[in-house]
Amino acid sequence: MIQTVLRVAKLGATLGVVGVQKQPIEVDFQDLLATELTIAMAMGHPEEIFQVTDDLVDNWEKYALIVSDQIPFAEVERALALAGDPGATDKVVVVL
Repeated sequence: MIQTVLRVAKLGATLGVVGVQKQPIEVDFQDLLATELTIAMAMGHPEEIFQVTDDLVDNWEKYALIVSDQIPFAEVERALALAGDPGATDKVVVVL
């Protein structure tokens, strides 16, 4: 999925990597140079997952409110356009 985002990234886009990739991915920075893509990495501390998992399970309805749009992976370009339009949505999640 990250390869798709890298391929369709528009000028000034931001890619947030919030999970661990199981396999290394190849990134052609020459192709990305013109997009001025920002790559933001985020990693929680290993013990945090155990602190929040029970709350996520017990209160899933509360957390579901954060997600405003679920877009199928086949429509990832639409998801990117929606997320890139200020005020059009809150949180877009691409689902497989």
